[in-house]
Amino acid sequence: DELIPTEKGKVETYITSCIQQAGDEALFLIGTQGGYIEVPKDIQNDASQHLRLSPMNVIPYWAYGQNVRIPPLSAIKQELDTYIEQHTKSCLLDLQPFQDTYNIIEKSPIKADTNIADGKVIFNVNWNVELQTKGGEKVAEVIEHTAESPAKLKRLHETASRIIDSEMSSLKVEDLTQDLIALEHPNVPVTGIELSCRKKTWNPKTVESELKKMIHINLKELRIQGTNYVNFPEDLTYYQSHYIWNIGEEFNQPKISTTFNYDENYPFIFAVTPIAGGKMQSSQFGGSDVLALLCIQQWKFTYDVSYPVQVRLIDDTNYNFQMAFTVHLVRNIPNRGPEI
Repeated sequence: DELIPTEKGKVETYITSCIQQAGDEALFLIGTQGGYIEVPKDIQNDASQHLRLSPMNVIPYWAYGQNVRIPPLSAIKQELDTYIEQHTKSCLLDLQPFQDTYNIIEKSPIKADTNIADGKVIFNVNWNVELQTKGGEKVAEVIEHTAESPAKLKRLHETASRIIDSEMSSLKVEDLTQDLIALEHPNVPVTGIELSCRKKTWNPKTVESELKKMIHINLKELRIQGTNYVNFPEDLTYYQSHYIWNIGEEFNQPKISTTFNYDENYPFIFAVTPIAGGKMQSSQFGGSDVLALLCIQQWKFTYDVSYPVQVRLIDDTNYNFQMAFTVHLVRNIPNRGPEI
């Protein structure tokens, strides 16, 4: 009489630990791969639809050009269920002490029903398993199994989705990129005029490199209003007014922090016009014998720029969720239009 509940408790512990392991593995993959346990082949095989971080790891773009592709929570739940169903049984069978002690009789298939709740993820599994001794004596029968993770997947997914919705409507990151170009950095010229008889020239490769560096440095400062972040110092008024992104007046997720990143090794599509002989150069006005001292150098350049942004969201349990999207400017103007 005492043996059965004691052994049943052991069995439940074994199964629950396997469900926990499978669930945690699935959540890790979902977090690192933009909401997918297995990234769809069409995304993996199309470089325009993902940001590749390594030969084995890609982050799908949730927005690229005019296209938006956000995996819904319902699809994420289905992948979670499938992963738990596939891996719980193999985990249990791999426990050698368990195999040495019991015979496992499956009286029903494994059926997972994951609940992506507001503040956690609950792994519910229905699996009718009968345990017998090696002599064939029934020890225990267990049917309902539950494990959970404190990861706030639902809130992270909702925050990431709000960021994409706001980006598509406001072109926020395009505007910030436009501002960086408009700063008239000495190595990123836009328009200008100078009293000189010496033609000014710039190397497009140098300009591209400098712009990439500016994006890399400044994009890290972008914050999402309503999330957890460190306030800018009072003297950084430009950052206060431009780098705190309002994605909704009612939006409030104080247990989530976000970071935006463009790495200089990420893809970067860059073109500038006009170019002559592979160089960017000014045009000269004046310079006649009479007006030799009134030479004027004038220039005006337009840039086409496209690059990916990696967004990482972290909750208060240190669960990481990341996605990516692309940024587009055409002739210095934010543009996610069909010509992208």
